[in-house]
Amino acid sequence: MSHLEDVFLTIVNMSITASFVAAGVLLVRLLLKKAPKIFSYILWAPVLFRLICPVSFRSELSFLSLLNLYPKREAGFSGFVPRNTGLAQTPALGSGAVGVGGAVNASLPAAAPAGANIAQIWISVLSLIWISGVIALLIYSVVSYVKTRRMLQTATRVKGNVFETDAIGTAFVCGFIRPKIYVPAHIGDADMAYILEHERTHIRRKDYLVKPLAFLALVLHWFNPLIWLCFALMNRDMEMSCDESVLRRLGDGAKCGYSNTLLSLAVKRKGLLAAGPLAFGENHAKGRIKNVLSFKKPAFWVIVVAVVAVCAAVIVFAANPSASAAYTSEDYKISLRYPSGWKPNPYYIERYEGTGGFFQVGAIDGAALTIDEVAENEAFHRLSPYGTEPQILSRTVDGQEARLILPSVDQPEDMQNQAGLIVRYPQAVQINGSLYHYLILWADKAHIEKIGNTLAFLGIQAGDISPGGIAPESDEAETEKTLDEYVSEAIIAYNKPLFRGGEYQMFATEYHETLKTVNQGDTVTVYLVALYMQYQYKDNEIVLTGASCVPVAITFKMDDSGYTLLEYWEPENGVSYAPSIRGKFPSDIAKAGIYTSMEADGESICLQRAQEYFARQSIEEQVPSGRTEISAAAS
Repeated sequence: MSHLEDVFLTIVNMSITASFVAAGVLLVRLLLKKAPKIFSYILWAPVLFRLICPVSFRSELSFLSLLNLYPKREAGFSGFVPRNTGLAQTPALGSGAVGVGGAVNASLPAAAPAGANIAQIWISVLSLIWISGVIALLIYSVVSYVKTRRMLQTATRVKGNVFETDAIGTAFVCGFIRPKIYVPAHIGDADMAYILEHERTHIRRKDYLVKPLAFLALVLHWFNPLIWLCFALMNRDMEMSCDESVLRRLGDGAKCGYSNTLLSLAVKRKGLLAAGPLAFGENHAKGRIKNVLSFKKPAFWVIVVAVVAVCAAVIVFAANPSASAAYTSEDYKISLRYPSGWKPNPYYIERYEGTGGFFQVGAIDGAALTIDEVAENEAFHRLSPYGTEPQILSRTVDGQEARLILPSVDQPEDMQNQAGLIVRYPQAVQINGSLYHYLILWADKAHIEKIGNTLAFLGIQAGDISPGGIAPESDEAETEKTLDEYVSEAIIAYNKPLFRGGEYQMFATEYHETLKTVNQGDTVTVYLVALYMQYQYKDNEIVLTGASCVPVAITFKMDDSGYTLLEYWEPENGVSYAPSIRGKFPSDIAKAGIYTSMEADGESICLQRAQEYFARQSIEEQVPSGRTEISAAAS
C-alpha cells in the first residue's frame, strides 16, 4: 500500500470519527439554542480537533465509548476502515466439497483472477480522486486570496489597521500575521463604529486564524458532506457570537442601528469576493439580523448551565475510549475486553477490578431450565443481590440468546452496583468435570454492556484444532502444542472480540508469516504479520464479516507447561504507525513490518478453510445458530 493510500485511509477514519462527533455537536447545539452563540461556536472545537488530529487522549467518558464505537483497535491501524482493506476474495467451494457442495457453488459468483483485489484497486482510485480534490480546492483558495490581495492594493489607511476601498461591498478582516480591517468606501460614521467593533472582536478572538484552519480541515475532508454543513454552521455561529459580543458592550440601544448596518452591507454585497474562503465577509444577514433584534442578556443560571454543558461536551467529544485489555479463558471458552487498568483480584476466581468497576465470570448448569428461568433464579435470589425489583432485559451476545439483569435502587451497597449478563453457551461446556449450559458475566452497571458487547465464544475446546484447521473426528490424546500453535491461538483470541458476530454460524481463522523470533531468558517474542479472517454462511453465500492484517509482536513466558501469553502488541494508529513499529521491531525487520503485505496464499488458505468447514455442514445446520467455529494455521 502506497503512502498516499495510507494517508487517504487515515483521513477517511478521521472523517468518520469526526462525523459521529459532529452529529453529537449538532444535537447539543439544538439544546443550547437559547444560550449565547459563543457556546455553540466553542462546541465546534472538538469537531475541528477530530478532523486535523489523528490521535487523542483516552477517557471512560468518551462519546464514542457511550455509543460502543471504537475508531481504532486498541493498538493498531485499523480504525473504522482497516489499513489493509480488500482482503476478501470471491468465495467458491471446491468440486470435492460434500454436504452443501453443488448448492453453494451454483449460488456463488465466478472467482476473480489471481492477484486481482477489487477493494485495493478502488482504494487506489479513490485516493487519487481525493488528492485531486484537495489540490483543486487549495488552488482555488490560493487564487481567491491572491485576487483579494490585489483588489486591496488600492485601499487607503483610515486609522491604525483600518483601511477603506471602493473595490469591496462589505467589511472583513484579511491577513494572518498582522490582520487588517477593510471596509467599503463612503461608510457613515455610525455604521463604521459598529463595523469596527465587530471586526476588532474577530481579531481579539483570533477568528482570522480559526477560519483558515477550519477551511484547511474542510479541504482535507471535502468528500464528506456533513463537514461542509459543519463548516457553514461554524461560520454562522462565529458571526452571531461576534454580534452578541458587540451588543453586550454597546448595550440594547444599539440593536436597531446595528441591524440596519448589517442590512445595508448585505445589500451592497459585490460578487463572490466577500465569500472568499480565507477572507471574512459578512454573511447570513437575515438570520443575524433576527438574532440581533431578539438578543437579550441571559440569566446568570443559564450561563452557568451552558458553561458546564459545553465544557463537558468538549471533553466527551474530544476523548477516545479508554484502552482495553484482552481476557481469554480456556475453561469458560470465552474471550472479552475490559479496561486495561483493571487487575486480577487474588481472592476471587476469574475476577478483575479497577478504578470505577469490576467483572467476574462464572457458569451455570441449567440443563433443564430455559434462559428466562435461569435469569429469574439469579435475579430474584433469596439474598436479593440485585435488590428487590431488578430488571431482566433480552439481549443477543455473539449470536447467542442472553438476558441482562440490572439492579434496582435498593440494591445492597456491598454489591458495588453489580449487574449480570447470562448467555446461553452454543454447546455445553465441561468445566472441572461438570457440564454447564450458561455463562454468567457479573460487572458493575456502568460496564456490563460495554464488556458484554466484546464477549465472544472460543467455539471448540483446546486441542481440537488440527494443523489443517479442521477439527479431527477422532478423540486422540492431546499432544504438546508448538510455539506456532500458541501464536495462532493468541491471534484469534485477540481479534475475535473486536469484530461483531452475527445471527448465523461463524467461522474464524488466521494465517501468519513470521518475520523473526527472539529468545531472551525465559521469554520469547515472535514478530510477524497476522492475517485474521471471519466468515459467515448466509443466504447460500460465504460472506466475509471481519478481516485484519497488521504487524504484531507476541511475547510469551516459557516454562515446563508450555507458553503463557505476556503481551500482544500492535502498532499505534495514524501518524504514529511507522514510528511505533520502528521502536518495537528489530531494525532488520522494521521495514518489512511497516510495509505490511501478505502473500495471496494466506487469503486463499483462509477462504479454503471456510469453504471446507461450511461444506462439512448439512443444509439444516446453516440456520441461525450464533455458534463460532475457529481454525488456525501459520506459514
